[in-house]
Amino acid sequence: MSLPGLPGLPGLDRKDALDLLRQQGEATATVFFGDDVTDESVFAIMPDFGGLAFSVGRRAQGVADHFDEPRDVRDWLARLSDGDVAAER
Repeated sequence: MSLPGLPGLPGLDRKDALDLLRQQGEATATVFFGDDVTDESVFAIMPDFGGLAFSVGRRAQGVADHFDEPRDVRDWLARLSDGDVAAER
């Protein structure tokens, strides 16, 4: 898997990549958006990080909530960045 700012890391799955990014970025909060079955391993570990996972397009188990389309995610993030407290899901 190749991630922005990181070289390709053979054998690194999404769950391990997220953990690596959290450690390197000293994250205080983690939010993950996924749209297919390959994201389910990350959905499952988000509670371990104290984070939130959201499915996009399809409803997945183990997520905090669901967005119908990527556009809905962009709109929600824009409202959050504008300080819209009603943007809570």
